[in-house]
Amino acid sequence: MAVFAKRLSVLSTLLVVHGISSEHESFGALLLREKSDELCNVFHLVPFDSLTTTDPDVEQVVRSVLLELNCTSPTCSLLKVVAAFKKPPSVFHVTLQVERTFTRNATIETIQAEVIVGLRGIEHVCSLELLTPQEPQRDPRTSRRILQTQTTRAEAGSVKCSDRAQHGSGGAWRDSRGKSCADYAALRYCTPAGGYGVGWKDILLPFQMFASSQEDARWACCSCGGGETAGGAPTTGETIVVEGSSVNISSVNRSAAGLELWAAVGNIAVNTVLLNVSVTLTEPLPLVTRALQVACVQQGLASCVIDADGRFGIFTVAGGSGDLLLRNLKLTNGAAAFGAAVSVDDGAYATLQGCHAANNSAEEGGGVLFALYAQDVTLEGCMMSGNRASGATGGGAVLALAGESGDFTDAAANRTVCLDGVVSLSGCNVTGNHASQGSGGALRANFNSTVNIINSSLTGNSASDAGGGVHGAGHGVTVIMNTTTLEANSAARGGALAVLREQDQCDSMTTTHVTVTLVDTELRSNSASQLGGAVCLMFMGGLVEILGCTFSRNLAPFEGGIKSGSENGGGISVATTGAGRLELRSSTFSENAATGEAAWASCASQQSEAAWASCASRQGEAAWGWGPQGPSAGFLRAPIYAERGGMSVSGGMVVSMSDVLMSSNRAALVGAALVLQMVHALVMSDSILRGNTASFERSGHQHGGALCILSEARLEGHFSILRSQLLGNSAATDGGAVACILCDGVVIALEGCVLGGNAATEGHGGVVNMDGGALSISGSFVSSNKAQGKGGVVHMEAAGSVLFNHSHFELNRATLEGGVLFASAGQNISVVLESAMVANNSAGMHGGVLAVVQGLSGQPGVAFLHVTACVAHRNFAGGSGGFLFGLGVQALAMLGSRLTELSAMDSGGALRLESVAEVSLEDVVMANCSAGTMQAKDGGGALSGVGLEQLTMRSVSFRHNSALTAGAVQLEDAATVALTNISVWDTVGGGAVWVSAVSRSVKLQLDEATVAGGAYASTAIQQGGDIRCGGALSLTANSTAGATLEAEINRTLFALNIGHSRGGGICLVGAAAAAIHHSEFANNHVLGTDGECAFFNMQSVISCTGNPSLGGAVHIAGAAAALSLLDVALRENWAYLGGALSVQDRGNLHIVRCNFSANRAAVGPAIYSAVPQANIQLLDSAFHRNQARPQNAAPGPTIA
Repeated sequence: MAVFAKRLSVLSTLLVVHGISSEHESFGALLLREKSDELCNVFHLVPFDSLTTTDPDVEQVVRSVLLELNCTSPTCSLLKVVAAFKKPPSVFHVTLQVERTFTRNATIETIQAEVIVGLRGIEHVCSLELLTPQEPQRDPRTSRRILQTQTTRAEAGSVKCSDRAQHGSGGAWRDSRGKSCADYAALRYCTPAGGYGVGWKDILLPFQMFASSQEDARWACCSCGGGETAGGAPTTGETIVVEGSSVNISSVNRSAAGLELWAAVGNIAVNTVLLNVSVTLTEPLPLVTRALQVACVQQGLASCVIDADGRFGIFTVAGGSGDLLLRNLKLTNGAAAFGAAVSVDDGAYATLQGCHAANNSAEEGGGVLFALYAQDVTLEGCMMSGNRASGATGGGAVLALAGESGDFTDAAANRTVCLDGVVSLSGCNVTGNHASQGSGGALRANFNSTVNIINSSLTGNSASDAGGGVHGAGHGVTVIMNTTTLEANSAARGGALAVLREQDQCDSMTTTHVTVTLVDTELRSNSASQLGGAVCLMFMGGLVEILGCTFSRNLAPFEGGIKSGSENGGGISVATTGAGRLELRSSTFSENAATGEAAWASCASQQSEAAWASCASRQGEAAWGWGPQGPSAGFLRAPIYAERGGMSVSGGMVVSMSDVLMSSNRAALVGAALVLQMVHALVMSDSILRGNTASFERSGHQHGGALCILSEARLEGHFSILRSQLLGNSAATDGGAVACILCDGVVIALEGCVLGGNAATEGHGGVVNMDGGALSISGSFVSSNKAQGKGGVVHMEAAGSVLFNHSHFELNRATLEGGVLFASAGQNISVVLESAMVANNSAGMHGGVLAVVQGLSGQPGVAFLHVTACVAHRNFAGGSGGFLFGLGVQALAMLGSRLTELSAMDSGGALRLESVAEVSLEDVVMANCSAGTMQAKDGGGALSGVGLEQLTMRSVSFRHNSALTAGAVQLEDAATVALTNISVWDTVGGGAVWVSAVSRSVKLQLDEATVAGGAYASTAIQQGGDIRCGGALSLTANSTAGATLEAEINRTLFALNIGHSRGGGICLVGAAAAAIHHSEFANNHVLGTDGECAFFNMQSVISCTGNPSLGGAVHIAGAAAALSLLDVALRENWAYLGGALSVQDRGNLHIVRCNFSANRAAVGPAIYSAVPQANIQLLDSAFHRNQARPQNAAPGPTIA
């Protein structure tokens, strides 16, 4: 005989199937999972009627077992199915042992069963485990006394009802067991369509377990749930179902009625007490040890009063067996240590429907109701007002305590089980309750408890510690609020809601998990004296969900008495020492505020609840706060303050926001809308942060008008803001919209956003201020932001990176430097612009768009700039660099960009570069740019560079630029300059290109270029601009300082340039030497007809009086100056002296295979030398149609 063991699991919603087959008229089925042998690898779904159609003895055995359990166990009605087999057994024996296990959401009945069956002639011994979860709403366990039943008229469908007359239509129909249709309706055995089974996820005993026949069951179902109505069965409305013995109390004398109530409660045979009057208790009611219903039969909410006269508590429910239902009662003037109106002990149940609890008082906790390790506490349509708890335990109205219990043990582990319970409020109004020395002004629950509040209102409640409305304490707490209003509640922490970590024997310290879910809930005008004006959360890890909620006008002020702390959370403050997740969707945060002054104390090593109370307090405007640690300075922060505390850097909080509006929130210091401290990640999408302000007219540093990130250099985090709007936010100091403090390792990405009207009113970063990390702005529109200091949009002052990609920046402004971006490289920093449009931005000093400098205070720094495919238009700098000001930058690369109508009051209408190691410009257009309207030294209408190590330009076009000096390009001490295929057109004021060697030697390579239309304007002359020369190119070297300049020019055209006094095309001054090959000078000329010049030889400075014109094409001044021409054409140039070339002092001129044609001058129409010592060599050159004008001839040798 083969013997094997089987285990069978019955899961309520998955394994029991109702109405399997209309052919067999089945009422359910059983799923068997076999573990061994050939039968143990399959699932069998077996209809119940297989037990009734073939073997009546087995049917009777099963039925008798069920009935026996139903009679002996107070919770045995949870048992729905015992066993069923594919083939009818010849032997059937069941031995059952019932044990209960408690979890947060259900009570699990574990039935250990030994079953001996005969199958195909072989005897098997089977071990069965039956699990039947119970719904938190206590259905179906209490369904036998549900008071309100809604049924729907519908066709019976496939159910064939028997003739009603057969069962007695009309009157009170009863089945063969005496059950009426109302009984079946109350039990919810009928589906709305009249089919078999049950509604509302209940799994109940099949009908035949109560009915003696299937016919009875069918009739009950179709008549109660279908379109046919048995006599006396309600089809809609409200019914009080009286089960067992009942007592009616109607004495007019309230004290006498109280005695009757006392007697009824004490009588264990009474299950229902019906009140028709109000009562006054003269002694405490007896302990409720059974299922008891006390209901007022009068119409209206709380029509019957039970008054304890302030002497004792009202109801006490015994642990394990007690089950209390109160309906339409007013419970008042109760007084007890715990639970002044109702006290529920270990494992018991309590339900209040339509009740009003008022003016009850508990010395310790639970002004209305106290549940100690209770299973479920349910309040439906109730009001609780003016109740109070005086002790530290808290719970002004409701106190539910879970935790360790010695009554129920886990047999396998032989250890204490941590009990949990459910506290449910539906359609309730909880107002004016108070916990004077503890937490939870309205409700407090702890350890593994679930608080479920639906369609309710909590207003005007208060607590001296945490949770003016609701307080959840300890591990495993779940708080769910749906369609609820929390208004004008107050506490020290969490004006409306607080969930805080506590420790007991059940706290594992590592697996603690808290869940907080708020759906379609409004929190307004709540306040906290420390942190979290609306919500304060502190725990080791968990999930927080905010869906469709509104937070408005919540406040977290500072009112003294705090030794150390920082201002957290006009709205929400959350702290955790472990990983967690915060999710916000379709919610609004508006007009929340955090005020006051405070400073973080040394909290790095403090992780206890007491430490959090003093160190994590008051950080935000409407704030969430994660974690106890804080920086050394004070912070007053945001409607949401999220922080991960503790010393560990692993894990971390993740914040997710979608379709969230945060507007008009205020913070005294940082983050008026949102503060994130040591948070691992933020994903914000489709949200609006508008009109938030981090400034309350207080001293200190107010950072991040909307969002402040505090990483404390401990955790790398990634923060993404997608398709969102940051509008009109402001901070008194840095980061008008966003501030990141100690951000090394932090990544902030804004994508598809609108950033407008934000301001740093007295500091830096109109939109974003960061002191490290990485920032990217992509696909965004950025407009009308401003900073009183630096960085109209972004201020970055530390090692990090900035990326602007496919974004539009306009009308942004900085009073100091960087109309869009200011970056300072204390260490390495990278700035990248790709496919960006920047227009009408401005800076009061340098960098109308970008200002990038090396580290402050002489710190070493390396900065890299890359600009690709960008358009810059009409940007302005009050100092230098209408587009870019770069100081101490390692490398600048600009590719495929267009810079137009840029201007600077000083130098560099487009670019001003100082001490930059490497500059590369390719395929760039700079047009209509201007610089130098104030002083003669101001120059470089497009580009001004000082101290560059290497400058490379390829395919760069300069058009219509102007300056007092160097209308297009001004370079000073640029060690190596290589210009290829550049064009300089129509430059006005101070010549086109000026290259000088002031303190070191310079090399210039100019290939395949065009310089045309360059000219000195009259404004340049009036302002002293004529100290420079060369309408197209000026080359000067200060030989006194030992500086030299070597220029090589190949295949270049100089045409239509105009110089003032000297060098219409090129002017060489001082120790400058130029070799020009295969090039052309055409139609260049010099303004002026008379006057004299005083030349300071060997120097780069020449002073002149009058307007003598020298060298229509090229002028050389200085004994060390040298010019070599090879295969050069000089035509149609003209000047007063030297139509093509003029040599001043003892300059050197070497000419090979050149062509001079149609040049004109009064003296020396081709070449003029002012002194006979000039060294001039001519080889294989030609002179054609050059013309001399004898009038006003100047002295000195000439070459015709």
